[in-house]
Amino acid sequence: MGKLKSFVVTFDNNKDVYQAGEIVSGKLIADVTEGIKARGCNEYKMPSGNQNSKTLCCLCCASGPIELQAQTDRGGYCPGERIVVKGSVENNSNTRITKTTAKIVQTVTFYATRKSRSSHSTLSKTVGLGCRARLSENIAELVLPIPVVPPSELRYCNIIDIKYVVLVTAHIEGAHLNLKVELPFTIGSVPLTTQYGGPQPAYNSTTIPGVPDYLGATAPPLPPPPTYAEVTGGGVNIRDSNDSEYTMGQLTYAPKYMYYDWSQHPQP
Repeated sequence: MGKLKSFVVTFDNNKDVYQAGEIVSGKLIADVTEGIKARGCNEYKMPSGNQNSKTLCCLCCASGPIELQAQTDRGGYCPGERIVVKGSVENNSNTRITKTTAKIVQTVTFYATRKSRSSHSTLSKTVGLGCRARLSENIAELVLPIPVVPPSELRYCNIIDIKYVVLVTAHIEGAHLNLKVELPFTIGSVPLTTQYGGPQPAYNSTTIPGVPDYLGATAPPLPPPPTYAEVTGGGVNIRDSNDSEYTMGQLTYAPKYMYYDWSQHPQP
C-alpha cells in the first residue's frame, strides 16, 4: 500500500462553522507519490545511449549519410543533479550542421477509459558545436541541470504516466529535417551510491605499518541534504465548474518534491 504523503482540503462554502445536518462539500487533493531509489539499482548506473542516421537528398542526387551518436553519463538521476551528454557527429554530406542541442523533455500522459492525452515540456536546454561538411566532430560535454520535478513512476496511479528523455538534435543547414536521438532516463529521489564514492577499503597493502598514510584516499564529498521544493512551473488552479461564488480556501496547488541543492556542494 502507498502512504498518504500530504493532502489539501478546500471547502465550497464560505463558512467556518457548520451545524448538525448540514452538507459539507469541497475538494481533497491527495499526494501519494512514492520516491524511486536510484541507489543500488545497476540499471540506473549504466549510460543511456542511442544513435541515428539519415541521408540528404537533393533532386536526383544523394550525398553521404549523417550519423549522430549520443549517451548520458548515467541512467538515473535526482532533481538537483546534472546530466552530462557526450557523443559524436559524422557528417558525410555536403551540408553543414549548424549546431547540436540537448534538452530534457518531460512527457505526461493522462489516461481515460477510451482516450489518452499527452503534454510535453522542455525542462532545460543547452547548445553545442556544429560540424562542417565532410568532417566528424565530437559533441562536447553538454550539461543539463535537472529542476524540481516528480519521479518517473507513479506506482499507485494508473491514469497518469510520466517519462523523461534527453533529446539530442543535430541541426542541418537548409530545408532539411533535423537528425534526432532520444535518451530515456529515470528520475528518482535517492541518489546513486557511486555518485559520492563507495566505502574505502579497511586495509591498504601498500601502507607500511606504523607509518601514517598521508597520501591515502580522502573521504568522498558528502551529498547535500535533501529538501522539498515546489515543482517547476508553479501551481495550478483547482477551481472547477461546480464551484460556487462562496468557494473559499487555497485554490492554487503546487506539489513539492525532493530536491538536492548542489550549489554549495561539489558534485562529482
